[in-house]
Amino acid sequence: MKKIIIYSTIIFSIYNCNGVFKHTQLTNTSNFKMSNDTIFLNGAISKKTYKEFSKLFEKNLELKALVLEDVPGSIDDDFNLRLGMLINSKGINTCLKSSSIIASGGIDLFLAGQKRSIKRC
Repeated sequence: MKKIIIYSTIIFSIYNCNGVFKHTQLTNTSNFKMSNDTIFLNGAISKKTYKEFSKLFEKNLELKALVLEDVPGSIDDDFNLRLGMLINSKGINTCLKSSSIIASGGIDLFLAGQKRSIKRC
């Protein structure tokens, strides 16, 4: 529990220190970009996000990391939870860049990573 509180505090600090609050609207869906063994995620998390990530993982079993860039939260908390459990069970690491902006369900997703890192993506 202490780790979750510490990570949440770190994320909250990064979010507030960034000074940029240009989140993707929660009504928009997410999109992925692939680069080698890493997926980059932008947008709100929904059922579609879960399905697309599952397909990407099936086609790219060498996937090792998910970088959250601009993830304002989730439209569907059930699928956000499912996605987090999938990420964790597959041993996928999560990462934030210094320019990442995440909130709400995006923080949950970051914490779901097998290993979590900031600025080392």
